[in-house]
This record gives sequence, C-alpha cells and structure tokens, in this order.
Amino acid sequence: MRLKHARDNGQPWLPSKATDRIRRMAADRQRDVSFTKHASERIAERSLIMSDVLWVLRTGFVHDPGKESTVNELYKYGIEGIPPNSLARAIKIIVVPDEVRNQVKIITVMWKSQS
Repeated sequence: MRLKHARDNGQPWLPSKATDRIRRMAADRQRDVSFTKHASERIAERSLIMSDVLWVLRTGFVHDPGKESTVNELYKYGIEGIPPNSLARAIKIIVVPDEVRNQVKIITVMWKSQS
C-alpha cells in the first residue's frame, strides 16, 4: 500500500492522464512554466521559440509512463507534438509537472527523431 504524502498528487500518471494534466497546466496562465538553462540552450540550438514549446505543452501527447525525477515524489514526462515553427518536425519536451507548487519545469527539448 502506498502512503500518502503532502505532495502526493497520484503520480506517476498514466500517459492519457499526464497528457490531460500537462495540457491543462500549460494553458493556465496562473501556472509558472520555467525552463532549465539546458532547455533554453536546446531551444535556441534548434531555432525554436518559446511559443513553440508552449504550443506543444498545450496540444501534444504523452505516450509513455512517467519516470522518477530527481525531486522526491515528482515524475518527469515526455510530451510530443509538432510546433508551428519547426518545419513540420516533431519535438519531444521533457517536463516535471508539480501541481502542489503550481508549476511546470521544462528540463529539455529535442527533435523527436533524436529521442
């Protein structure tokens, strides 16, 4: 039996639930969407813009179960989609959603063909 913690939000989520939760969190203007330095560098390296990443967060799909992150009780998910400015290339964004802190942290952004 799994013990409940103050941060417990039912994670890890199944892919369909992760898709729904991440999309909802990204669409909520009250949520804090933050980027690691690594993610910002990968976005620039791939000639993407922040709105491309937000587009995929709001419209993309999670296909795999979450994996444990380095933050206790939080999980990371890969959400995939094709942003408007990518010349029809799909990207995959690794995110750590935290409903308790009201934030989504973007860890990295990669071309789907490289994942």
